[in-house]
Amino acid sequence: MAAVVAGLLTDRRRLRLGGLGLLAIAIVKVFLVDLATLESIYRVGSFVGLGLLLIGCAFAYQRMQREVSP
Repeated sequence: MAAVVAGLLTDRRRLRLGGLGLLAIAIVKVFLVDLATLESIYRVGSFVGLGLLLIGCAFAYQRMQREVSP
């Protein structure tokens, strides 16, 4: 998430895309690894944590885009 926000603040497309790529890797990891290996309560925690991370990233992206656009 920090890479996405830093890319938005500095207007660097590669940094934003790198941050989004890292988020995509985290999503794939949660679905492939956590679903297969964790117990149910930890699985729920993993999905809640990922959801909060994605909501935070979407909020930051919208907020920064609004400030950059005229």
